[in-house]
Amino acid sequence: MADQLAATFPELLAALGEPPFPPSGVLLTYGTAGFRTKAELLDSTFLRMGALAALRSRHHGGAAVGLMVTASHNAEPDNGIKLVDASGGMLAQAWEASAQRAANAAPGQDALAALAAAAEGSSQAGAMVGERGGLVLVGRDTRESSPRLCALAARGAALCGAEVEDLGLVTTPQLHHVVRMKNCSASGLFGATNSLEGLDGSCGVSPEAAREWASEAGYFAMLARAYVDLVNSKADARPAAPRALVVDASCGVGALKLVPLQAEISKAAAEAAEAESTGTEAPALLSFRVVNGVGEGALNGGCGAEFVQKSRLPPRGLTESPWAWAGQRLCSLDGDADRLVYHYFAPAPAGAALEGGAAQVGEWRLLDGDKLATLFADFIGSELGHVQAFYASGGASAPEAGLLAGLRLAVVQTAYANGGSTAYLKQIPGLTLDFAKTGVKFVHQVAERYPIACYFEANGHGTVLIKGHVVDALRMAAKTLEAEAASGSGSGGAVAVLRARVAVRRLLALHQLVNQAVGDALSDMLAVEAILSLRGETDSDSGSGLGLGGVVEWDALYGDLPSRQAKLPVADRAAIRCNADETRAVAPEALQAALDALVAAGALVAAGAEGTRCFVRPSGTEDVVRVYAEAATQAEADALALEALKATYDHAGGIGDRPTTATP
Repeated sequence: MADQLAATFPELLAALGEPPFPPSGVLLTYGTAGFRTKAELLDSTFLRMGALAALRSRHHGGAAVGLMVTASHNAEPDNGIKLVDASGGMLAQAWEASAQRAANAAPGQDALAALAAAAEGSSQAGAMVGERGGLVLVGRDTRESSPRLCALAARGAALCGAEVEDLGLVTTPQLHHVVRMKNCSASGLFGATNSLEGLDGSCGVSPEAAREWASEAGYFAMLARAYVDLVNSKADARPAAPRALVVDASCGVGALKLVPLQAEISKAAAEAAEAESTGTEAPALLSFRVVNGVGEGALNGGCGAEFVQKSRLPPRGLTESPWAWAGQRLCSLDGDADRLVYHYFAPAPAGAALEGGAAQVGEWRLLDGDKLATLFADFIGSELGHVQAFYASGGASAPEAGLLAGLRLAVVQTAYANGGSTAYLKQIPGLTLDFAKTGVKFVHQVAERYPIACYFEANGHGTVLIKGHVVDALRMAAKTLEAEAASGSGSGGAVAVLRARVAVRRLLALHQLVNQAVGDALSDMLAVEAILSLRGETDSDSGSGLGLGGVVEWDALYGDLPSRQAKLPVADRAAIRCNADETRAVAPEALQAALDALVAAGALVAAGAEGTRCFVRPSGTEDVVRVYAEAATQAEADALALEALKATYDHAGGIGDRPTTATP
């Protein structure tokens, strides 16, 4: 294989033997979302991953694959690269070892051999190493190092014979989306359609729509139309209230995308109003006020979803004058806009005194990924219930009834999900609750086992997955319900038919709105705004979408158990190994024994207190160990987390000073 690859691409072999070389004494590992470390250590890796992406594309018969240049929520001096597979999802785990071998191989022939080894066992092996072809899409975030590294990745792909399409500055989810849509638009790449005739069952998207949406402009159009359709599905005829949202963009690329997204939403709303001939102003408008935009500070520094969720503090830009933000919906993205959390300053209690002439504010509240999961689960479960009520009361003869009548929503969590959210989800009728190892690629894999599933890690990374055959069935249900309403036969009752039609419309709009390839902060944000709009704005702003707009009621779905997350730098994160669900450390052995003793110690937490948990795991994206503690009170959770940090430092090779606090 290596000889054939060298003969076909001699310039690639030459480039692999020249600087930049892999960093001496550093083992590069393919983590949860690719390679991440200091930017200056990655030049050779980017060249090699470009070549590997070209091979991966040819493995898929020339389907598009992607390379995203980002270190997501990491500090600005870091960078990284992740490979996007032809499905639009993350690189298949079977190829992660190939990526790691290629990144760490010696220059020249060894590096080429490591790349060629990826073709072994592939049905396309001959074409992979002996022919030109394939399509590699590249995108990057706003880091200073990203243009240089992106150019190296593109060069590697071109040297290995692939066509390269540079998408420029994009969010990570946008790159995933464009890869997915390019391949959904190509017939036959993902297998035959299912038995529901007349509809494309492979992606849940028609080839025509996929072609229209296979670009950044198409991404905005797809999201905007779905958002407007979802918001306009109100049961009454009242126009949706305009909504305004404050977005902490973490000084990252997401800030650049909010302007065109807002413009596209306004355009879609105007088109919808014209189509309905309502004679009213365009409904469903959504406006954004950006804080921590590009150039307003260090990327991810004291702001963004990672900072807000882990530290449980509002981002910089909102802390200096909190009264200015009281009564407004706030959200935070991370540096590449694949994570989302919401937060708000609660209104001050009645009669609160002024301080320095400024109004007082109430408690700052965080709504993390666990809260997102419960909001989506509530909404989807309710809409599914209305569809299933129709089939239970008279629509059982329809061809799609067998699938939809028994469909159950699955929610996938990890051990890091707050115990309060788990308890809440368990009591939702008809919901399947499953668990996965921490890390979005593991959670996504479990979610893909179900026809319809929702997952969000506590850090705000997540999405809703609706399989293509379910989308097909919902489209058939729309036709069934339309015929039922037109006939006036009323099986199940006219009201039930009407409500089921609304539910089907909403579920189809949600499928179009929420990224089906990967967690996407922008699409998730629009979905949250639409759901809150449909639930009704009943907070203190009395119906206006310009204030809290439903967020207080959402927050009140359940109460979080007191918890604390922290992280500790260690000499070798690989020295810490955990069991399958990462609730227990299996190495070093002394570490788990120490953690067990801490949980049982009455000095920290009352023995057997409900909700007491503590565990550690190596990070998949940083050279740290993550600690999670959950207890009966916040003080106990903080104390437990600190003692767990100390135990990890002592037994697992902590570096630097021994921890003295678990709080920011």
